Amino acid sequence: MNILSSTAWRDPSALRRILLAFGLSVMGVVLVVLSVRATPAHAATGGIDVARYCRTNYPTSYYRVNFARISGGWNVWGWRCHVGTGYGSINVVRVDMNLACRQQYNPGAYATYYDAGNPYSWFCVY
Repeated sequence: MNILSSTAWRDPSALRRILLAFGLSVMGVVLVVLSVRATPAHAATGGIDVARYCRTNYPTSYYRVNFARISGGWNVWGWRCHVGTGYGSINVVRVDMNLACRQQYNPGAYATYYDAGNPYSWFCVY
């Protein structure tokens, strides 16, 4: 049936079929768009402040030196807190990225990364 012919627009049943097909097409497109937008990969994400983690968990009131550094290898597992003991030595402590996320965002937050070979690829999901 040619929808542009004048007889198709005059026939109520043909017009209903045309409008129904058009309406279903529009609804299908809307549902696809909404389903893609309603299912993000994560609710929210944010970076990890590793220096803040070191300061929070190893306060300078107890130790003289405190800083974050990549010293365990150039990868996501290389982050360390370097904590001075006050006696001239420095303890090197591994960073717990999950704890850093919970402290910086909320108790349900957790850490993940997008490239194991890049120490700066960590982020929190909360």
